[in-house]
Amino acid sequence: MRDREAWGVGLPVLMDSKGAVKRRFSVVGLPTSVVIDRAGNVEQVFFGVPDAKEMLRALRSAGLELDASSEPAPSRQP
Repeated sequence: MRDREAWGVGLPVLMDSKGAVKRRFSVVGLPTSVVIDRAGNVEQVFFGVPDAKEMLRALRSAGLELDASSEPAPSRQP
């Protein structure tokens, strides 16, 4: 896993250069985000760019701790 600060994201980023994770989780497109709980169970899979609120909901459902900086910015609607 790459250092999350180096990528400018608040979550660990896995680089799958050999395709092992792609095969394991049947990834069909990029980006794909897989939320895995601490027991190793797949909580949710997002194909494409996930909505921040949906991602946070999945992370919380998986029992993962979030700090205040992980909260999404308020959406700007016209």
